[in-house]
Amino acid sequence: MPTAVKIKTSSSSTKQLIIESPTIPLEEKASCHFVANYCLIPHSGGMRGFLDFLIPLLKVRHHLPHLRHAFEACAVASLNNAISHKDEYDKLALANYTQALSTTATALRNPAMMKDDATLAAVYLLCLFETITARSVGTVAWGSHIRGLLLLIRARGSSQLQTKSGLDLFVTCRTQGVGSTSLFRHFSVSAPNLALQIVRAMSAGIQLDVGIEVPSKLVYHEPVLHAQELSLVVCKLKKDATDLLSKPPTADNMSLLRKLVHRCKAMDQQLIEWTHSLPESYSWKTVAWEYRVPRGDYSTAEVYPGCIDIYKNVWAASLLNNMRACRIVASSIMVRCVALLTWPNDYRTTIEYAAVTKLWGEEMGDIMASVPYLLGWFNNRMDLLENSVLSGYGCGDNNAAKTLPGLLLIWPLSAMEAHDYTTDAQRAWIRGRLKYIGMELGVKSAIEKPKPSATFRKRPANQGILKVSQ
Repeated sequence: MPTAVKIKTSSSSTKQLIIESPTIPLEEKASCHFVANYCLIPHSGGMRGFLDFLIPLLKVRHHLPHLRHAFEACAVASLNNAISHKDEYDKLALANYTQALSTTATALRNPAMMKDDATLAAVYLLCLFETITARSVGTVAWGSHIRGLLLLIRARGSSQLQTKSGLDLFVTCRTQGVGSTSLFRHFSVSAPNLALQIVRAMSAGIQLDVGIEVPSKLVYHEPVLHAQELSLVVCKLKKDATDLLSKPPTADNMSLLRKLVHRCKAMDQQLIEWTHSLPESYSWKTVAWEYRVPRGDYSTAEVYPGCIDIYKNVWAASLLNNMRACRIVASSIMVRCVALLTWPNDYRTTIEYAAVTKLWGEEMGDIMASVPYLLGWFNNRMDLLENSVLSGYGCGDNNAAKTLPGLLLIWPLSAMEAHDYTTDAQRAWIRGRLKYIGMELGVKSAIEKPKPSATFRKRPANQGILKVSQ
């Protein structure tokens, strides 16, 4: 608010001098908000950041209109969703997005600029804009941007993995799939698919085209790349299961289903081995327990009754949650196959089902125990951090709830919400956390997303027995 100050003049008359408070330009305010909420700085112990490449890239390439407009579209949309809620900001974000589309199309017609880091970053930001805003036309634009990312990654080839910025961009594009591509059910499954669609493929059984082959030595050196390769295998399992379970239960198909069960078991073992191979920086521990639900309302509770875990970095917690979700998906695929193989007997009496229910309970419990850490519960309980530290971002106060962890939580929480094994109380709590991510942190796709289902239901014998509802 302007401050009124009375001053004396030579004529002894009194006038009012209005001293205006300094006004921060909207673009600067939005940029700082975005960097403070999305740009995770690399952590000690070899932990990578997220979108941290944007900060140096914008400094040296800010003159490029497609990168500038794409960034400003995301920044203004994020600020408006989380804080401002103003129509004029919404219009400004959309105007920047429209300009980014036009200038990116121009950049793509330039052979040299097409392979530039700035162009891939701009297209990624266009995808992120759709995730942040969840507009009604977003599914159409999302598919277009994914196809653009696919073409760009293919055109850049394996050489993009030889530079830090190129590798960071590649990892970020794939991680975005783990974060939000499952939210758009109506994305055309006939369109070319990118590794960025990992989760979308898990939900719909889509065969993925990863664009380029990542060198094995790089895969096993980078936990995130190894995790993404395993995720792609889970997608392939889901695709094969979806195809087989839609066919008549002939002897040949039953044989293929038995092999698929063994593949799922082998996949689960690989996921376990990946967890055991992680460096110490990925470790976590329980620091508190919660037994109460305020007012008995699970939908508004910050913590689900049980243990509360702390991690050394947002990236570690998010990556582990994604792989926990992969274990849930892979084991659910196995149960679907076992159900058909044992029909008309009840699949819930099988050894496999007994084993996976234990797995589901443990993995879901670990995901829920990580949510307080990721959504800022510790910010007001710093004494519980002990020797741990909160993750650092590009600017702003690190002791505040951040948007990035919420974005990366959407996939594992959605996988749990849709699962048949999830209890009503857990589902109510999960929906409350997704609503918080959408309304308070500003990632609208958390609440506007369709609801894929992992509910097992019976089908006529000549068509198989299980189906994932869509």
